Amino acid sequence: MRSKFFSPAAITVVLFAFSTGAQVSLQGGGSIGVGFFKEEISLFGVNSVTDTRTGFTGGFAMDAIFSEYLSLREGIEYSGRGGSAGALADQLNYVALPIAVKLSYPLSSRIHPYLLGGGNFGFLINARLENGSAATDESTFYNAADFGIYCGAGADFPMTHSMVPFVEFSYLLGLSNTSALSSYTQTNRGFQINAGLKVKIK
Repeated sequence: MRSKFFSPAAITVVLFAFSTGAQVSLQGGGSIGVGFFKEEISLFGVNSVTDTRTGFTGGFAMDAIFSEYLSLREGIEYSGRGGSAGALADQLNYVALPIAVKLSYPLSSRIHPYLLGGGNFGFLINARLENGSAATDESTFYNAADFGIYCGAGADFPMTHSMVPFVEFSYLLGLSNTSALSSYTQTNRGFQINAGLKVKIK
């Protein structure tokens, strides 16, 4: 039963404490963007995928930079997920904690492409079924947590030593069943495009 105490929030706190205590530099900042998500549904052994739902994403991220090439990404973000089918749309909104390893390969002093990969721990804020202008709360039909793995690519564009704009593309593959109903299973998957600005913290 002790495993229940190893929550995603606790893992994030431990990683943050480690990164701030080690001899590393820190960059942190905010980003906004758009997400394109679908739901994969399995009902009585039959699998189907919904159409794409577009949602807002945005939040705060911190890079603990160990070297020119290796960083640890920690963050918290709002993530609009779900799917659509005709006039109906599932609007699933989460607070997510992404944690990833970031591998950079600077091409010049102003262009630093990178790859990243890790886990994403989502916590449901609310769930609504939308039909045109009408919306019905369906939060009780969904589990509170949504865990997945994610990977992505992006580029930092350092303007100065302490100010770094960036753009990023990431893909999330949900692994946990988001449905609270026993009749079927459901997972989220999709990609996000974000742009933001980081500043030097340490």
